Amino acid sequence: MDDASGVKGKEVDARNSSDTQDEKIIVDHIDVIFYYLRKKGKYNKTTNFKYTTIDCIFKTRIVKIVDRYADTYSNANVAKEEDVVCEYIKGYRLLTNVLWHTVDNVLIPLNLKDKLHWILAVVSFKERCIKVYDSYRSAGHDAYLASEVYKLAKLVPLYLSISDFYKDKQGIDWSHDSAYSDKAQTDPFDVVFISNLPQQKSGSMDCGLHVAAYAEFLSTFGLVSQTTFDANLLRQRYGALLWDYAMQKIDVDSISENEAPSKIVRQITDSNTSVKIVLE
Repeated sequence: MDDASGVKGKEVDARNSSDTQDEKIIVDHIDVIFYYLRKKGKYNKTTNFKYTTIDCIFKTRIVKIVDRYADTYSNANVAKEEDVVCEYIKGYRLLTNVLWHTVDNVLIPLNLKDKLHWILAVVSFKERCIKVYDSYRSAGHDAYLASEVYKLAKLVPLYLSISDFYKDKQGIDWSHDSAYSDKAQTDPFDVVFISNLPQQKSGSMDCGLHVAAYAEFLSTFGLVSQTTFDANLLRQRYGALLWDYAMQKIDVDSISENEAPSKIVRQITDSNTSVKIVLE
């Protein structure tokens, strides 16, 4: 009995370890693809779809904040997670260093851990909403998904306000713009499910691939094609694109963010003296 129990325990541990490693690989791949798309958005001035992307950690920070505030008995401090969210908005994060007020859309890969599923959420500042791009739709699934996306819809506007986003964002008319006229800065964003999207095949695990393809279509054309995706061809294409991108960086001896603009300078105002302090 003891031996059998011990073997079973080892098998479970091995399986969980394998699942965690597989999940990390998927996260790494999605982050790399979104990093590539952010680079494209930074330097491509011909598209009318102004956007940036962020990494998979962002949603994790949001969930931690929601969960800790929801637990009235918890003494856990959320300041660290809140600071990180504000740093994304202000462009201080190394791998996502684009200020949100300079774009109209933010592309966010969301992992629904309980469902082993990935979706794409797009924060649209012009329409003041979060658009959901999902490769699998069903009533029960959509209800769970809406509850997860609402965490973003509730907290993103709060931290936009805290980060002085609206002081820098141009083109928002709070008096006449229908998306803003009856809203306060901290009111939750609307959540909009985008329909008629290419869907993954039943039983497949291609949700992450669809998220990458949705993001690329949006970053290139501003909308997603209704044509069914060929998962195998997409895998080959992304593999080739990322390999070519890596080779180009090697050829010009570019390391990390060397080809990017200088790091954004942080400024803090001393409340006692009203003097701005520049942090290098």
